Amino acid sequence: VVDEAHCIALWGDDFWPHWGRIGEVHSLVSHRVPIGLASATAPPFMLTKMIQSVNIVEGKYESIRLGNFRPNLMWKTEYMAEGQTLAQCVAFLIPKNPSPANFLVNECVLVYVNTRPEGCRIVHALRSLLPPELHKTVEVYHALKGSLTKAWILHRFFQNGIRILVCTEAAGMGCDFPNVHFVVQYMVPSDLISWVQRAGRGGRNGKACTCLLLVEPGIV
Repeated sequence: VVDEAHCIALWGDDFWPHWGRIGEVHSLVSHRVPIGLASATAPPFMLTKMIQSVNIVEGKYESIRLGNFRPNLMWKTEYMAEGQTLAQCVAFLIPKNPSPANFLVNECVLVYVNTRPEGCRIVHALRSLLPPELHKTVEVYHALKGSLTKAWILHRFFQNGIRILVCTEAAGMGCDFPNVHFVVQYMVPSDLISWVQRAGRGGRNGKACTCLLLVEPGIV
């Protein structure tokens, strides 16, 4: 079974070439061994490439579509104003006069970015709006962090020690966050599927979750 099978079409050619080689494994086993592809966000136009990549014979498969509508996700899009500083763009995440008593108590926020430098800049901007004792409640998570560091960050996020996690795609697949009720995408990602996947990390406990796409100036 290949989970997150849309990655075959999205990243199999360049970013993660191992995804594009899954078909080689299929060719080494008996044709009687079944193979399944699962994805919550793969659009119909990707299906052909996914099937061809894993060497499934056209017409020799069943396609089951259950849909991916989640009624507890509320989708919003806002345009960032021209000339705003980064701190001004993300200030809505910080309450007035933030303190340990009023800053996202028992709540967690995911802020997705498209690059590691963007993530580091946003963390710096958010911390500039917080008193020193709350600086450690905002953290960045990306693939270049060490495995122990990443595990510790996620542990603190699950325990509400980190209230805002600024992250790249690295905090996506395989992560199940129970108390995220606000997901922000800073700047438009390269494709719609990435945004849908990232937003889907929120509302896992069935409660309402706002999914906000912050669009940079100049994007139509």
